[in-house]
Amino acid sequence: MQRLVVTGATGALAPFLIHALLHENPGSSFEFVCIGRRAAGLARERVRARIEAICPGCARRVVAPRFRFIQGDLRDPIRYGGPADAVWHFAADIRWQPEAADAVFAANVGGTKHILDLCERSGATLYHVSTAYTCGRRTGTILEDELLCGQDFRNAYEASKAQAEQDVRTWLRDHPGMVFRPSIVMGDTRTGLALAFHGLYMPVSVLWKLREAARERLGSPDGPIELPLEVPCYTGESRINVVGADYVTSLAIELSRKPESLGRTFHLTHPNPPTMKTMIESCTSVLDMRGVRLVDKGASALDALTEMARGFDDSILDLFMTNLPYLADLHPHFDMRNVKEVCGSVPAHTPLDRDAWERIYRFAIERRFRSIE
Repeated sequence: MQRLVVTGATGALAPFLIHALLHENPGSSFEFVCIGRRAAGLARERVRARIEAICPGCARRVVAPRFRFIQGDLRDPIRYGGPADAVWHFAADIRWQPEAADAVFAANVGGTKHILDLCERSGATLYHVSTAYTCGRRTGTILEDELLCGQDFRNAYEASKAQAEQDVRTWLRDHPGMVFRPSIVMGDTRTGLALAFHGLYMPVSVLWKLREAARERLGSPDGPIELPLEVPCYTGESRINVVGADYVTSLAIELSRKPESLGRTFHLTHPNPPTMKTMIESCTSVLDMRGVRLVDKGASALDALTEMARGFDDSILDLFMTNLPYLADLHPHFDMRNVKEVCGSVPAHTPLDRDAWERIYRFAIERRFRSIE
């Protein structure tokens, strides 16, 4: 029986990994120990719901004794003292708001130290899920072996994940494990399915809320909406690295099975990321919005956007301003040479063309940006 401890099992990404392992090995002897903040019964039902969303009919596999659920907060020592073959550490506080900084560091840095203690006690191999955006505001090419290079960070999330990854790298000098750095995860790019709507779903939800508010004001529930909105960005042709949950989990599993991966860091990023222009134009097409255009970032564009958002609702303004740095900054290129060395080549990703973006956006809008519970 191979025992896998999974943190963040009720989150947006870990259920894809759990399903992939169950689907690839239906007769295998995996045992999952899922650690999270929810009470065991609630956590079990949420994992079941999310596995069912990924694969209808598969929730029946989430049963005891194959699944065990332990309630615990990452900011506290982990209350699991049994053996484990592997620990998949997905859990993180992903909030970008400045007021959440202390809690973000406590969960992401302090929580990772508790996970390292757990691996030490249990003898488990660690699969640590970091983020490609530990690079902060760096531009150019980012190597997988680079980490702290004097970079500035957009928020406490990036800074805390960089510090946590540094702690993990130090630990990996004497223990088995590896680091995975996904970029901005957007759900299953083949189907559009997402389990929760964070990250770059937030600007889309802002545009959706602006559309709904405009329709309500105009008394026009259907049809196109004219909204002269300028979105500041570095350039419309700049590329933003977005990756599918399906790609991340598939590549992580492949790398985890190769002994030569031990001790290394891997970018789980899109080899050919989409342009900002494709992403925004697909969004406005699905929303049936006219008048939205990309402009070079600058004080005047930022002021105009802030004024328009403020005219609707403070919560809309807060959402947009929190996410704006990821739209307005020039994004780097994430080198994948470690992936190529271990796998022989960089696996292909579903093209993130307009059709793919429309699948992603339509699913989110049909859900009204409500997570699958």
